[in-house]
Amino acid sequence: MGFRFRKSIRLGKHTRLNLSKSGVGVSTGVKGFRVGVGPKGVRTTASIPGMGISYTEQHSLKEAPKKRAANRVPVTGREVDGKIVMEVYGEKVAERKAGKPMKPMTRRERKKGIQIARKHEKAERKAARAAKRGGCLGTLVAVCGIAFLVGMLIAL
Repeated sequence: MGFRFRKSIRLGKHTRLNLSKSGVGVSTGVKGFRVGVGPKGVRTTASIPGMGISYTEQHSLKEAPKKRAANRVPVTGREVDGKIVMEVYGEKVAERKAGKPMKPMTRRERKKGIQIARKHEKAERKAARAAKRGGCLGTLVAVCGIAFLVGMLIAL
């Protein structure tokens, strides 16, 4: 059995400073809904007080390791006005005469293709982060609405 340590200090009516073996964190919320930030990331917990039923979502603060764009550059070629145009994500990298066999990409063309691919991957990651934040906010709003309704029902 491993050694455990945990201490919670109240900082206000709804806020706590949490100390543990893994680090320091802060959590805030009311009975039934709590959001905490600590060394392992952001944790959102919704529960029904007195029932022992809860739902927890953990969001890591660390980003996923970056994948090399060089291995995944989607190069396509299409013929336009007697020339073959090589594209990466729809952006032109190079163009060659159509009648001759295709040569491998030069260093400059490959570098330009990698830059375009990285730009698109960065935009995709940014959109994914925005969607993740929107999903967390949606969960927060939904849980707060449910908690409000339950509170109103109990008050009646």
